[in-house]
Amino acid sequence: MTKAVLLDLRTIKRDDIDSIPKAIITPEIAGEAIEKHNTLNRPLFDSKAKEYGESMKQGKWTLDGEPIIFSKEGELLDGQHRLYGCWYYAKKPFETTVILGVDKKTFVNIDTGKKRSGSDVLFIDGKISGDTIKYRTTVWAAAKICIEYQRGVIKRKGSRGTAVTMTVILEFVHNNPELIKWVERAKTHKNDMTGSYTAPLAAVCFLANNKFPMKAESFMHSAITSENLTAGSPVLALRRALRENKKRLDRWERIALIIYAYNLYVENKTREHLKLPKGEIPFVKGSEPKWATQKVVENKKPIVNRDPAIRRGKRMTDKEREDREISYIKGGR
Repeated sequence: MTKAVLLDLRTIKRDDIDSIPKAIITPEIAGEAIEKHNTLNRPLFDSKAKEYGESMKQGKWTLDGEPIIFSKEGELLDGQHRLYGCWYYAKKPFETTVILGVDKKTFVNIDTGKKRSGSDVLFIDGKISGDTIKYRTTVWAAAKICIEYQRGVIKRKGSRGTAVTMTVILEFVHNNPELIKWVERAKTHKNDMTGSYTAPLAAVCFLANNKFPMKAESFMHSAITSENLTAGSPVLALRRALRENKKRLDRWERIALIIYAYNLYVENKTREHLKLPKGEIPFVKGSEPKWATQKVVENKKPIVNRDPAIRRGKRMTDKEREDREISYIKGGR
């Protein structure tokens, strides 16, 4: 087994291509590489660097064989987002492969391959495990919605949060096989609720199943079949809203409408028309994320009585309070 060695930036210049199969990069080394050797790279995308940094910080970064590349002159050609993530966000070392001595004119060919999609990841994972997943694209999208909902990333329209790494999404799919079943249920009927609405519908029902499994089942069935829907049903209003605004609704709006309709359905309320909720995205009834309850506790301030007499444990009579106010006035306070 190859032993990992600490990368020494003083020795990275090479006349010919060389490699370090396992290099340890500390935040200090990463920072130096960014500040002194990063002169030929594209502009940095902070969200991507943050995504990598969070993965390193949580110990989920793995040695994947994708190298950090330096030119013959010691200039960084590929890997600035990983290095910046280590230096600025993770603040802890990570292991990687390093390639040295690459001609800097070849930068045009570096990192230009087709980006692996979530469906590709699930396909390859299925090949490895032997468990093939149907509707991989939808399962991936639904898992991402669940994670973002639980983290509060999609709580407000247009809001941005920590990006979700592929490793985190894949782990979520592994740990929550029930989500795959909800996606398969949502795909059983081809109608207006399939396509771009399937992932958020499956995600919402998966989250709701934790508290109200029967309601989640019946909501899903009514949404995809339109059976037994009467006037005033929030499910009927949801189908109408999604059908009439199919091209105008963005991802946040689709998720918000489905959660809003589900909450009305659970509470047995009626609606002829659905309007997008204002402000933050509504919580799924019975599946409020942990950050929401923590936020309430953190913002709850103790009530402090300003009356000094009461704070000392003595309750004043109305006459005593009136006399004290008169004395304040006479004293010019």
